[in-house]
Amino acid sequence: MSARHAAMVALAACLWGLSGTAAQWLMQADGVSPAWLTTVRMAVTGLALLAVLARRQPGTWWALWRHRADRPRFLIFSLVGLAGVQYTYLAAIAASNAAMATLLQYLAPPILVVATAVAIRRRIAAGQALLMAAAGAGTWLLLSGGRPASLLVSPAGLLWGILAAGTLAFYTWTAPPLLARHGTVAVMAWSMLVGAAAVSLAQPPVGGPHPWTWAVVGLVATVAVGGTLLAFGLFLASLSHIAPATAAWLAAVEPVAAGISAHLFLHVPLNAAQMTGGAMVLGAAGWLAALGQRQHGGGRAGDPIMAAAYPAEAEGEAHGHTTDVSQAQNPN
Repeated sequence: MSARHAAMVALAACLWGLSGTAAQWLMQADGVSPAWLTTVRMAVTGLALLAVLARRQPGTWWALWRHRADRPRFLIFSLVGLAGVQYTYLAAIAASNAAMATLLQYLAPPILVVATAVAIRRRIAAGQALLMAAAGAGTWLLLSGGRPASLLVSPAGLLWGILAAGTLAFYTWTAPPLLARHGTVAVMAWSMLVGAAAVSLAQPPVGGPHPWTWAVVGLVATVAVGGTLLAFGLFLASLSHIAPATAAWLAAVEPVAAGISAHLFLHVPLNAAQMTGGAMVLGAAGWLAALGQRQHGGGRAGDPIMAAAYPAEAEGEAHGHTTDVSQAQNPN
């Protein structure tokens, strides 16, 4: 394992975490709407990835749209999966805070394990059930701070956080065949653009910052460039040089970075019980990912959310072909 590539994964995860804090600042202090921020970050990333794709594959960059059989899955993936998780994650931040939204999103692996067990009619293994129970207990500590009669997150924040986890699980559920056949860059570029168009049509992006200042420009760039495009690029570039299990654990730096930055810059409080609960959620997500990788030969790479429950559709990307076969990554 290259220390440089491990550092790239960790840096990508930190950028994801920091972008959550920047998004919270924009939405809660500058009045930016989740729809506006979702549209901007997806459009910027989609256009940049499409430019890369057109340069690297000038004759095939439009190829995804020629596969009629894949269009329904692609549109469902783009609209419900990718756009869904982008919007619900930002809405969860707006209704609570970056640390809480990011940790609630890590409930996706238990959701995915249950969905997989139902889909293939297989009993959940004892180890998986124990880890899911730990994730549930950790979520209770996170939400209550260890006080049974209290709820330290608004009902809206809790609802959006659970929806973010659910849409992320759905994103993972629908992604593998598309990524295997068309490549990560092509699928993500077009999905980002389709998602941006859909969100802007459903809720016109009129809730931008006002007035624009250099600080606001920096925060928008942190979300749209640093926490989306740059993090995505760093993560993709490292995947062919690092073991999937290692990538899974390093990417779990994201909620840690979100929690620390939210506490330092926005004074978001997290007591000892909540930090313990967050650690339980992350630990359970990581172990669920590791179990899934061992069961299916280690073919999935990415963060714990992306690695849980699914076998790889192809093995080529683990050997460096990052634009041609299945590889999942954090969509935030």
